[in-house]
Amino acid sequence: MSPPIVDSPELFPTKLLETPMVIDLGSDSEPEDRKEHQDQDQDREILIFSDFDGTIFMQDTGHILFDSHGCGADRRKALDAQISSGERSFRKVSEEMWGSLDIPFGKGLEIIKGQLEIDPAFRDFHAYCLKQKIPFNIISAGLKPILRAVLEEFLGAEQAKHIDIISNDAVISEDGTAWKPIWRDDTPHGHDKAASIKQARAAATMSRPVIVFIGDGVSDLPGAREADILFARRGLRLHEYCIENNIPHIPFDTFADIKREIQRISKEEIRSKKYFNVPLP
Repeated sequence: MSPPIVDSPELFPTKLLETPMVIDLGSDSEPEDRKEHQDQDQDREILIFSDFDGTIFMQDTGHILFDSHGCGADRRKALDAQISSGERSFRKVSEEMWGSLDIPFGKGLEIIKGQLEIDPAFRDFHAYCLKQKIPFNIISAGLKPILRAVLEEFLGAEQAKHIDIISNDAVISEDGTAWKPIWRDDTPHGHDKAASIKQARAAATMSRPVIVFIGDGVSDLPGAREADILFARRGLRLHEYCIENNIPHIPFDTFADIKREIQRISKEEIRSKKYFNVPLP
């Protein structure tokens, strides 16, 4: 479950960082005023961050449980409206939603797995990331026990263990009568995705890693604003928001589109400033 936020063009920069996703940009034809950046741009590390609900999986894991064994669909929608209007914070509303559940974790997981649909190309994309040694991270406002269990079910434990999950945790009673989120931070959202990506950027082995963000909703903007390259699921709110506010992005239908785009980005395209069809610094 991801927190809705009020639409605001100021949440996202309209320009990308210089030379996104470039390997070995050195060239004798580079202008003199770019020479100072060449050493920084050599062999830049790629870091991928992806939302979970609505991005890797088509459905929302929390909504499945709330609608069937919690507050119910009508109350859940009313609570979502309270977040959107600013009446209550995502954190407070989420505590009510998760607290409404009355189902053991194992049974809840079976219900979730029976209703989830994974992006048809995600498994292949993840295999590509492993082969290319590209770190792939999930960044979510959901609960880590659920996200980890779902990944292991759909990918297998061996493949899933290579994916880092940056999210909230949870304490769940054995009988399922008490579900309590353990928030990642003290913010109203419970998890500041932008702060998490900044931390990963600072900890990267290269000084200027290329941040790729993949999402589907406007609620992904706090994290997406930290990205050099943004992928937005076509036809959903993040894609529409990017179009409305002239935000550079790449629409995608499946993770096959993302894989193809990453493979085709070349230093020649970056040098000629053709990528994204927007002016680069």
